[in-house]
Amino acid sequence: MRRTLLAMGTRRRLWVFWPLALACLAAAWYLVALGIHGLELARFPYQSDYGEGALLNEVHRLLSGQGIYHNDVAPPFIVGNYPPVYPALVAVLQALGLGKGFFAGRLLSGTAILTASVLAGLVVRRVAAGTEPRPGPAALWATALVAAGLMAAQIAIWRWGPLMRVDSLALAFTMAGLYRVASRPERAASAWPWFLLAVLTRQSEIDGLVASLWLLWPHARAQALRLLGLWALGLALAVGGLELGTHGQFLVHIVVYNANHWSLGSAFSAWMTWVFTAGGLPLLLLALGGLPVARRAPLGRLLTGFAGAAWLISVTVGKVGAAVNYFFPSIAAAAMLASLVALVPRRTASLLLAAYLVGIPPLNDAQGLAGQVARSLTAYHDLGTPGFRQLGWSAAKGGRDPAQQSLVALLARTPGPILCENMGALVLAGHQVYFQPFELTQAARDGNWNPAPLVRQAEQGAFPLVVLDFPLQTPAEWSTDRWPPALLEALDHRYQAAGVLGSYHLYVPRSVGPTGTAAAGAS
Repeated sequence: MRRTLLAMGTRRRLWVFWPLALACLAAAWYLVALGIHGLELARFPYQSDYGEGALLNEVHRLLSGQGIYHNDVAPPFIVGNYPPVYPALVAVLQALGLGKGFFAGRLLSGTAILTASVLAGLVVRRVAAGTEPRPGPAALWATALVAAGLMAAQIAIWRWGPLMRVDSLALAFTMAGLYRVASRPERAASAWPWFLLAVLTRQSEIDGLVASLWLLWPHARAQALRLLGLWALGLALAVGGLELGTHGQFLVHIVVYNANHWSLGSAFSAWMTWVFTAGGLPLLLLALGGLPVARRAPLGRLLTGFAGAAWLISVTVGKVGAAVNYFFPSIAAAAMLASLVALVPRRTASLLLAAYLVGIPPLNDAQGLAGQVARSLTAYHDLGTPGFRQLGWSAAKGGRDPAQQSLVALLARTPGPILCENMGALVLAGHQVYFQPFELTQAARDGNWNPAPLVRQAEQGAFPLVVLDFPLQTPAEWSTDRWPPALLEALDHRYQAAGVLGSYHLYVPRSVGPTGTAAAGAS
């Protein structure tokens, strides 16, 4: 019988094992480096992503006894994009003394994405233990480490994982559920709380549940039905309670306001960006190499089901405003399948894993081990990949962002309601978000929200300060995705430029003459 890796003779074992040992070292580095990156980003005091500001505002509303899912008829005009688990946990961390800014949320996200990576490796170890020929203990742990490292090495995970967003925590809950199912298939129904927490963190996070049902249905149908029933009951109770507590606004916010325009072209473009720009292609090729190994394992259906469900759900990336964070479960599934290549008893397979993780440019788009070491040692991080907004690591380490620092100070000195796309700066300055631009612009475009009251306020000059990421006279191409055209027209008529602060364009109301018409004043 053919013997698998680490169950061979000593000479043969060393000949095959050294590339896998190198892959394990690289994988361990990626996990450590991701942790360092997450801690450094957590220390950066200002907004790094548009979605962070909205979540920080939700946290502060919870801490002040206000709700997340506000009725959109009266101001403030805000949207609760996601179910409440993530902002509620961040609110608890802030109440325990972790500050009022982004630190607590980013710490939670960074911990969650590392936990998800480790749990992915542990799931793989359980799956690999059932393959034939039976791997030895060292091979199982090596495969688990490679799976975790493959996740941590992905540029999408680096860019989005430690941010104050819901994606990492939702994935961590899903991985916890999968690990429970893989560890005790005969008691798989006990994983329902993890899958419930996942969908109450991110409403589309059902791939782990689907994968578990896919595993159980052929041979343990009663266990599958019990898992589904407990999950559905918990979800019904949670949604029912949230609907009652928000007077019917919960589902309006997380469903209606999230139903942005979808197109196949946008989905295809996003897939191509991840596959060809963000290093997804070689990972997918490695995943195909691990697929035959998974199919030989009794628990292999858990991985293949998870991969299938994740890719089906990833079609939502075709919505306006979606980004590669929608691929988190797909990346996790691909990394888990790819790690099974370590169990192929050929030296070439281990060499491919080592080459990918160490980072030969044709395989990993210069996102290799040497590059990560150099960036960390020089305290500099530049994603350098088209389609990703860059964040200077050195700025994050020192907490330096002069434009945002000055903007927060200006907002803190300005009373009254303020329109500002940098919602994080508003919250840091002690204001509540008055208008959430992108989400409500999309809702208005689909006829789900009426911007007329806000437009009338702009026409009356009700906002002492308006902060845009573009000049009103020459608006950016994406401006109508984030600001209703009628509102932009009213601002252009009623407001005048008051200066530029970094990339932020400042506007104040024009003086109004005796006839009531707007008259230009001094800048």
